[in-house]
Amino acid sequence: MLNNTNISWPIYESECNPSSKLLFSPIFDAKVSGEWSFACGFRSFSYPDCNTGPTYLFGIFAMDEKRGVKLVWSSNRNKPVRNNTDLLLTRDGDLMLQEFDGTLVWSTNTKGKSVAGLKLTESGNLVLFDTNNSIVWQSFDHPTDTLLLGQKLYSNSDQLTASTSPNNYSEGGLYSLSLTNKGLSAFMESDPSLVYNTEIRGEGNRSEPHYAILLNGSFAVFTKDSHLRQWDSNFSLPNATPLQHVSLDYDGHLRAYDMVDYEWQSVTDIFNMDSCDYPLVCGRYGICSKSSKDFDCWEYGICSKWGEDHTALCSCPQPDDTKLSYFRPTDDRHPNLGCSEVNSLSCSKFKYQQMVELKNVSHLKGPVHTKNTDVKSCKLDCLKNCSCKAAMLDSSRNCYLESQIFSLKNVDPDTEVDPIRFFLKVQDDSSVIKGKKGQRITILGWSLGVFSGLLLIIGIIYIAFSAKKKEGDDLEEEYLEEVPGMPKRYSYGDLITTTDNFSKKLGQGGFGSVFEGTLNDGTMVAVKCLEGLGQIKESFLSEVKTIANVIPGSKNGAIDVATPLLPSTLSGPR
Repeated sequence: MLNNTNISWPIYESECNPSSKLLFSPIFDAKVSGEWSFACGFRSFSYPDCNTGPTYLFGIFAMDEKRGVKLVWSSNRNKPVRNNTDLLLTRDGDLMLQEFDGTLVWSTNTKGKSVAGLKLTESGNLVLFDTNNSIVWQSFDHPTDTLLLGQKLYSNSDQLTASTSPNNYSEGGLYSLSLTNKGLSAFMESDPSLVYNTEIRGEGNRSEPHYAILLNGSFAVFTKDSHLRQWDSNFSLPNATPLQHVSLDYDGHLRAYDMVDYEWQSVTDIFNMDSCDYPLVCGRYGICSKSSKDFDCWEYGICSKWGEDHTALCSCPQPDDTKLSYFRPTDDRHPNLGCSEVNSLSCSKFKYQQMVELKNVSHLKGPVHTKNTDVKSCKLDCLKNCSCKAAMLDSSRNCYLESQIFSLKNVDPDTEVDPIRFFLKVQDDSSVIKGKKGQRITILGWSLGVFSGLLLIIGIIYIAFSAKKKEGDDLEEEYLEEVPGMPKRYSYGDLITTTDNFSKKLGQGGFGSVFEGTLNDGTMVAVKCLEGLGQIKESFLSEVKTIANVIPGSKNGAIDVATPLLPSTLSGPR
């Protein structure tokens, strides 16, 4: 009870230990049955960082003394706090969460409303009450993502909002749940919000205020009138423990949780939906296909099955009328994370955009863009709208333009109640790419042409030179054959052996040097090595001719082995 004073419950700073478990600091609890209870207090949802410390949420927790705690409500899910933060109940009756520097994080805004005290009920409801024990404020009126037993969700006012992820409790999720005049409706948060499921049961006057409530073994909708009559049949749930609750999860499923076999388990999925009907079961741009539960995904080259019943197969769009791939998996190992565009859409390159059709698929529908239109006009409207990413035309000739693409679903055209024609806008840069490739090919072809031309010229010169050289060699051979008394001819290798690699030079003669040599039979010879070309070579050949004619002892043009000088011509280069 308040006695004209403030009451505070601080988070005390603890010793930093990065390897420690998540911390839970209860303020007070309410025993339910046996080992089960509810508690409110602070719990850390990040491991301690020795520089900044852990972050905490103030909330209500369903507890099993041996199995841990589960968050069912939080005051500051979008703004976790750190050490030295206080939960403060002021003398004016306001319950607030305040950081050490006085920064206000959260408040019940009950200042001046005659609050007498604070309590946590056995149903897990945190209550501020007045002197008459009447409720001034209660957590049941401010649901987050969970409904507890006995908690009501009122039509057109309350909603459940999913968390961002299993480990991030912030209100950044994409899903919400509200009770509307049409029934219990689940929304995909976009602009505008899209309904992805509505549970309609029974008949009734839905214009009257009504509410959904979680009861023991059922989730029912009632009309709020003087007779409190039920107008919808309830959603059957398994028999409950006092800790049973319903949560709108981060993936859009509305699940009932309970303590089963000493651990928290999902006991049922309340929505009567196909796995492929969930907006992001296969991520953005991903296509969901159903398979039987015994389908061997490895046999068919698919790495995983997804969805609540593990029968959803995820793939990327492949237009039927083209072999081009406009989309690729965001993560090859996790196809449920969706697909990304190979070429991102760009308003500045609208000239290279086109609409490609995906056959036998369905997608969430937004508001009707144009009624009583045709395919061509619907596609053109999307191409002219920079923010449009897809166009749909239903059987009533209604055109829908979508600025966000969620998961698509493969459907059977023979059984689909309202088949649609679905067109995705893609950035078709193939014409630009082809042009660049063509330019590269032209440049490469021109370069190869020039190079080939140079090779051809060099080849012609080489052939001409070789032919000329061969012709000169042939003329030389012909000339030598015609020399009368032509002496014996030796190869260059023979002369190297004869002169011991031209090691003993006797002197310098006309047109070259003279070296001493010894033949295999011991005959001493002089070997003249020509130095020079052209006219020198011709003079040397004349000299050879002269020697052949004048050296005594020659017989029929052959040099006698006793001749002291042995002229020679070479076959081939040195």
